[in-house]
Amino acid sequence: MRRPTQIERLYLDFDGFFASVEQQARPRLRGRPVGVVPFEGAEHTCVIACSREAKLRGVRNVMSIADARHLCPDIVLVAIQRH
Repeated sequence: MRRPTQIERLYLDFDGFFASVEQQARPRLRGRPVGVVPFEGAEHTCVIACSREAKLRGVRNVMSIADARHLCPDIVLVAIQRH
């Protein structure tokens, strides 16, 4: 196998980043499965970003909230903060 001399591909999980920011801003969310949703009280839409803890339980980005809750009943859903 050849050794690359420069970066050829770089994968950045920006969706996971948004969930991580929520965990950093709210210490009570750290270590817990977190899903970011588009607005407060969302039930019939999808998780637009999820934390590593949620991903380890099978939750994926752009998964319906119902499916995410089925896989991870203790997922904490937080709305995007708009300023």
